[in-house]
Amino acid sequence: MEFSSTTTISHGSPATWILGQVSGIATDRYDRIWVVHRPASLTPRERAAEQNPPEAKCCVAAPPVLVFDQSGNLLRHWGAYGKPPSDERTPPYDPAKAPSQQFGNPVHCIRIDKDGLVYVCDRTNNRLQMFRKDGTFVAEHVYEKATRGTGSVYDLVFSPDRDQKFIYMIDGMNGEVRIVDRASKETLGRFGRPGRQIGQFTALHNIAVDRQGNIFTSEVNTGQRVQKFRRIDMQN
Repeated sequence: MEFSSTTTISHGSPATWILGQVSGIATDRYDRIWVVHRPASLTPRERAAEQNPPEAKCCVAAPPVLVFDQSGNLLRHWGAYGKPPSDERTPPYDPAKAPSQQFGNPVHCIRIDKDGLVYVCDRTNNRLQMFRKDGTFVAEHVYEKATRGTGSVYDLVFSPDRDQKFIYMIDGMNGEVRIVDRASKETLGRFGRPGRQIGQFTALHNIAVDRQGNIFTSEVNTGQRVQKFRRIDMQN
């Protein structure tokens, strides 16, 4: 993906931007491509233009959320709450302090629901933020606020029913799958715990759902596996 834009912002020219680990990608009904990446995964040499003083003319980390058209042209970007993203180093998450005005590292997922709302997993800040496609901030919801470490909002998918009634959200630090009501964003249930046995998780990282509602999870680091959870319709 190449950057092409004439806009100059606080992150420098898009011509000098560089992507870190790309941790999420999605498309919308207009075939725009939405990308999230991990700026913190870049080395100081790769971010040489950010150093003080700059050590080279390239590069600087791109904003964590980016939107492209089919030709690779950059359409827009934004940070937490729809504000311009900042290159300033953010302090570690502290549940006793006010919510951060910037995304933590890494932003870990981006999804678009049937109504066209954009969902962003701000993993280490334990929150889900929602935006309109023009970058306007809509709302945020915090899950397991006391969680530190790698955070509680890793990835999510919507249930395959027409109304997308549920959100299936994964929490890597607490090792669980969270079932959330899409309308209210309230947690309805959860399954899993840290461990290496069947139904447990080590370094839970991604989630997918098929058209039958079966859930698939993947584990990284030393987890190194995929698990399938079969949907069971409960009868009265």
